Amino acid sequence: MDRDKRTISIRLNGEEKVFNESKDEITAARDERADDEVIEGVSIPQPDNVIDFNTVHTEREKRKMPFWDDGNRESGPKLPVNRKKKSTTSFSFSMPSLPSFSSFSFMPIAIILSAIIVGVSFGLVVLNVFTGGGESAGNAPQEATTGAIPTFQSTSSAMPSLAVEVIQGGAFSTVEKGKEMAEQFQASGLAAVLTDTTDPTYLFVGVGAERAEASSLAAVVEAQGQDTYLKTYQVSGAEVTNASEAAIEWYSDSFTTFYGMLKLTTDGLAKGGGVSVEQVEHIKQQLGELQQKRESAIAEVPESAQPSTLLMGSELDGASKHIASYVDTQDTKELWKAQQSLLRVLVAYEQVVALY
Repeated sequence: MDRDKRTISIRLNGEEKVFNESKDEITAARDERADDEVIEGVSIPQPDNVIDFNTVHTEREKRKMPFWDDGNRESGPKLPVNRKKKSTTSFSFSMPSLPSFSSFSFMPIAIILSAIIVGVSFGLVVLNVFTGGGESAGNAPQEATTGAIPTFQSTSSAMPSLAVEVIQGGAFSTVEKGKEMAEQFQASGLAAVLTDTTDPTYLFVGVGAERAEASSLAAVVEAQGQDTYLKTYQVSGAEVTNASEAAIEWYSDSFTTFYGMLKLTTDGLAKGGGVSVEQVEHIKQQLGELQQKRESAIAEVPESAQPSTLLMGSELDGASKHIASYVDTQDTKELWKAQQSLLRVLVAYEQVVALY
């Protein structure tokens, strides 16, 4: 060949290309650029014409990688088609799961029920010991207490029914065995009356028209070291249908006066309430009217029940006198004596109903 030629071979994407360049042309080109690039005696280095395709390939592959956060959002990742970003304000609701019976333990319930049964049984035993027909003040028979406000009922064809809250100090098999305990209460300045139509015999040491009043009165008795038992006591006259209208009216009026004096005595003993002279005069007026009707009423009462009816009238008079004495002396013992007279009225009426 006339001149030397330089052969350049380039492989790009699997294809090889060959380029031929004459030596003179290359030399001339180099000399020409060398002359241009010499500035004031300083030679500028010429760039290397060798191309590093590995570096170029690496840079190109980097540009294909996902672009995240350099501000160029054109290369950022795109969401698939028909797929939208979920809203952050969406709500979801699911029903709470109910406990299954297989995982529920019945042992705590069984323990609680057992404790309740044992507690109630123990309470009944203690109550039975305290109220169960023995010979002492604490052995009074157990009876249901309703807690209702005591009243008396009267109809035109039957005797009135009486209900009060009594304070019981004991229960005895005979009247004789209860007298000793009754004397102890009376020696302490308290009331004490024995029943004689009940079995066992009860010892009553106080009476109130309402449960709250009787409870306060029982606290006064217990403060003197006496055991008590509070209960509702009823005397029903509904079964007595052969009484005359005059007798029914007299018994009903008697209990109106009875409840009036009962209220005064319980307020004075349990609450420290005073009794006025006007209240005493009102009671005396009621008793005067009863005295006028008593003779005609007793004439229509069976002979066996007449002594008990007369006793009711005399004990009402006695209670009135003790209340009047309390107004003059302010001695609470007079109110306890009035309580005892009112308890005797209760016992006497029970005898009337039994003998009618």
